[in-house]
Amino acid sequence: MLNPKFIILIPTFDRVGVLNLCLGAIEHQTVKPDQVVVVVRKDDFKTKKFLESKKTGDCMLNFMIIEVSEPGYIPPVVAGLNFAVCDYVGLIDDDILINKTWIENVINIFHKNSPRIGAITGAAICVEQKNRNVYPAKLTWYGRFSSVKNNMESSENINAVAECNVVFRGEAIKNLKIERSNYFGNIQHHGLDIGLQMKKRGWLLKYCSQINGKHLPRENKEEEYEQNVLNYVGNLVYVIKKNLSLFFLVRFALYNFLIGQHYFPGLATSVFSKNIRMSLVLKVQATIIHEILLKT
Repeated sequence: MLNPKFIILIPTFDRVGVLNLCLGAIEHQTVKPDQVVVVVRKDDFKTKKFLESKKTGDCMLNFMIIEVSEPGYIPPVVAGLNFAVCDYVGLIDDDILINKTWIENVINIFHKNSPRIGAITGAAICVEQKNRNVYPAKLTWYGRFSSVKNNMESSENINAVAECNVVFRGEAIKNLKIERSNYFGNIQHHGLDIGLQMKKRGWLLKYCSQINGKHLPRENKEEEYEQNVLNYVGNLVYVIKKNLSLFFLVRFALYNFLIGQHYFPGLATSVFSKNIRMSLVLKVQATIIHEILLKT
C-alpha cells in the first residue's frame, strides 16, 4: 500500500472556536489527509457558515461537509463512518489537537505491526483539567473497567478505543454496528462497544502514546452527578451484556454489586465513600440487578 487513502472524521456541534484550532492542527500535519469530513447538524448554521468560509479561504485541507438531522454524538459518527470508505479512517473530537506527526506515526505503526491490527488509539490529555483525560481501556479478569496508565508506551491488551482519538483500518469497521443510543441515551462506553465488536471479529486494538492528542479544556457543563453515575453503570452493563458471555456477565455483576468501580462504590465499599449518598448506591445496584439478573 504505497499511497494509502486517509480520511479524518470530526463530529461537531456549535463549537466553532475549538473546531478552528482542531483544523489548524490538521493543517500542520507532516503527512496531509486525503480528506477531512466534518459532520454537522442541519440546524447548526454557525458551524456550516464557518466551514464554508474555510473551504473558500486559504485552508489547505480538502473538506467535505456532511449534515445529520438527529441530535447527539452517535448519529454523526455513524454517518461519517458510512461515508468514509478508505484505507484508514481517523476519528477525533472537535476539541482534540493532534500533534504534527500524528498521521505519519499512525501509518508507520500500521505498516510495522500485524495486519490484524484493526485500530490504533491514542489518549486525549487535558493538561489544564486532569479529570478530562481520556485513555483507552481494558477489562481485567474480574470484570473491572480500568484505564491504561499514562506511562504505557504500547499495549495490545485493550478492549476499548478512545473514540475521541482513534484511527481505524478501513476493512476492520465494515458493517460495524454502532449504537445510536445506549441504555440511557448517553454516549458513555461506546468506545468499549466498538472495541469488543472488533475483537470478536478477530481484530487487535493497539494503544500507542505516539498519537496522544491534547484535549482542550472547557467549562464544566456535566449533568448532575447522580444521573452521570446511572448513565455510566447503565451503559457499561448494556455493552457488557451485548458483547460478552453469560459467565462474564455474572462475574461482572457480582464484582460491581459488592465492590463497584472508581466512579461508584459497591455495597461493601460504600461505607468508606463519605461523599456519595447511600440512596445513590442503592439506585446503582438496582440498575445492575435489573439489567443483568432480570433481563439476561
